[in-house]
Amino acid sequence: MKENRWIFGKRMNLLFAICSVITLVVLAIEIIGLYLYPMSEMRLPETHGVLALFVLVLLSVAICLASQLWLWIGMLIFCMRYDRRPAVWRVLGVLFQICTLSFASCLIYFFAYRAQAKASWAT
Repeated sequence: MKENRWIFGKRMNLLFAICSVITLVVLAIEIIGLYLYPMSEMRLPETHGVLALFVLVLLSVAICLASQLWLWIGMLIFCMRYDRRPAVWRVLGVLFQICTLSFASCLIYFFAYRAQAKASWAT
């Protein structure tokens, strides 16, 4: 039990929670921006703020990608090594993560990881 304390630690749980919230917000923005917002209403910004807008978008994309990657790798490690569910569910979790990437990582965090982390804190 000592060797897997780091993945069930409170700091790691907080980090995974933050990453999953960022991932869900990014997925919502993608759905709204790409599928629901009409392209005809988009306008280019004024030229004096283009550089600041570019830097802001670049930084936000970098933060979002880093948090999604961290959550994805963390939940893959959790599913492959530390998950206490039956082997069939672990294999399905890994396959689901490989197919759907960050969305599956959020689901696994909310439905599998948190319950096992809270049970680990009680012991």
